[in-house]
Amino acid sequence: MKRKGYISKGIGMAAMIATAMVLTTGCAHRRTVVVQQPVPPPGQEVLVMQAPPTVIPNEPIPVSPGRDYVWTAGHYAWKGDKYVWVPGKYIARPRASATWEPGHWEHRRKGWYWVEGHWVS
Repeated sequence: MKRKGYISKGIGMAAMIATAMVLTTGCAHRRTVVVQQPVPPPGQEVLVMQAPPTVIPNEPIPVSPGRDYVWTAGHYAWKGDKYVWVPGKYIARPRASATWEPGHWEHRRKGWYWVEGHWVS
């Protein structure tokens, strides 16, 4: 008896889905849904087939918040289907001897890869 109940519930759900599909396919009102892709975790490479823009916006560098801060220049990031400008910012130096190696786009055989900026001792 329990088995029959599960089958009838499954058929009922399938009928509701089919009805919804039939009713919505002929609608005159359509909307586009954009799903934003999350930023990949640090260290994970993203392959982009399109070369990054070569024109770098003129970015004024504000006054440093302190002597232990380093300016990291802005860069283009790949967001789903296009490049977007990410403005520069100051970041705190982890130790006095550390130097900042800026991030950059690297061309390889299959396309373009973003190499994250990082601290070098």
